[in-house]
Amino acid sequence: MTILSNKFRNSSVLAYEGWEHHEDDSYSLLNKKVYCHGDDSIPFWQSAEIHFDKYWDLGSVNLIVLGGDDADWINAGESEMGYCVRQLDGFHLLRSCCRGWEKGVKIYSCIRNGDKAEIVKFLGDAKERTGKASEKERNHILRCLDRRIDWRKKVTSMEIPEGARGLGTMEGNESNLFADRMKDRGMSWTISGTQRMGKAIELTRNGEISNWVGCRPTLNRREGQSLSFDIFRYKDVYTEQASVPSFHGAVNSFV
Repeated sequence: MTILSNKFRNSSVLAYEGWEHHEDDSYSLLNKKVYCHGDDSIPFWQSAEIHFDKYWDLGSVNLIVLGGDDADWINAGESEMGYCVRQLDGFHLLRSCCRGWEKGVKIYSCIRNGDKAEIVKFLGDAKERTGKASEKERNHILRCLDRRIDWRKKVTSMEIPEGARGLGTMEGNESNLFADRMKDRGMSWTISGTQRMGKAIELTRNGEISNWVGCRPTLNRREGQSLSFDIFRYKDVYTEQASVPSFHGAVNSFV
């Protein structure tokens, strides 16, 4: 996800171990963790790996599936991690299919579930929409077709874990985590406010906000959080208390 505030990019990544199947036949993400970067002076994926290393030994992970749209900063993660399979987000794929062809939903299903040869053959027989915008959408899909196929169709060097599911779309997760709070309400943010709110959301969703709110954390506990920057700027005389301003009193100094 990217949040722009005064031309500042605040990027985030969500990681999880797999899926938990419930009695009502629903699923939830297993051990979901969030990282919000917010500081372009630090390499994003390097900082994200340090953050997630608190929860998993990434060096021992045999398979990482990387979702998201076709942004360059997301694509860079493919080379930064170990055995990584890239799958572009389904939301953008479906939208492009519907803009490029008349039977966009069928095109989407074919791309997600078929092999590359079958996809090319199917697209050759599909009726295209007219206009330069539609042509642009088709060219974009064909340019990186292999990244649009379901990741489970592409893993050949190892056995797919039992119960593995598709990635779905990241738009809903990002909207619930950040966009609804920071973009969709017509709000205006300063860069420092964007950074702090991003970190506050990250800590809350990871169940770690209690380490920072109500009392000043010890140095060891603060370092253990592996924040990409300190969301609190302590003065030498300020030794007793730290809090997140959005939870206590006026928020002008926060945003």
